[in-house]
Order: sequence, then C-alpha cells, then structure tokens
Amino acid sequence: MYLKVPFTIEKNGGIAKTNDVKSSIASFLELLVSCPQGACETEPDFGFVLKNYRFENVNEERGVLYSANANNIDNPLDYYSYKIHGRSNNGQKTFALDLKKSIERYEPRLRQVKVNMEYRRLNKIVVLTITGIVGDNIGEKFEHIIKIHVW
Repeated sequence: MYLKVPFTIEKNGGIAKTNDVKSSIASFLELLVSCPQGACETEPDFGFVLKNYRFENVNEERGVLYSANANNIDNPLDYYSYKIHGRSNNGQKTFALDLKKSIERYEPRLRQVKVNMEYRRLNKIVVLTITGIVGDNIGEKFEHIIKIHVW
C-alpha cells in the first residue's frame, strides 16, 4: 500500500491509499517537480530548482537562463550556466541532471533514473520525460511526462 498523492482524507477519516506503485511514483514526481527548491523548511533540497527561475528570460543562443552577471558563468553553483534543454546522462550541467539527483534522493522506489528535458520555445513549455525501473523486486519499466509552462 502506498499513500495517494495528492493526500486525500477518506470518509472514515483515514488517508487514502493505492496499490498502484507506478501511479504513486508519478504523483510523487509531480509533487517534487511542482515544488520550488527551498520551499520546504525541513528539507531545503526538496523540489526542482528550475521552479525558482521560472520567470527568468532565456538566452536562446546559449540555451541557458539569461544572466546579467556574466562573470559568474564558471561558478558551479550558478544555475544561470545550466542548460535548459538536455539529458541527465550527457555530462553537462543541466537542470535535467539536477532533477535526476533529486529523484534519486527522494524517490527510492525508482531505479536507473534518466531525465530528458526539452524546452519548446514556441509553446513556452518545458517537457520533462522521466524514465527508470520500478524497484522493490518489481523491475517494471517506468515513464512519466511532465509539462511545465514557463516564461
């Protein structure tokens, strides 16, 4: 049994549960992605850091967020140097890699996590495709797509 997200109170006063591990994981990923990093005081690393920069302008030429302070581009903690469009396994600094690390930390039921992040400029959306293997001896393939409207 897994808790149903979003949390729902049943008529008997209990918290709603589900047997479907895939829908439980998908719901948790929606929660993780919709939460700006740092919004949860007890767990400041929880969330998706792109949500913190949701209304920033995009440097289309470089595929990064626009930074008025060009001197900080080599700073590894400077998210203005992170690529918006990319995969979590290509070795570059991308928001996809940052999200993959959050998923690995907060969603232990999902193994071999990969995140593909595509910025669709005309629609002003970021499409996240999250894939992996459901753990706990289940071994089923998992895929979930999340669309974020930005800028």
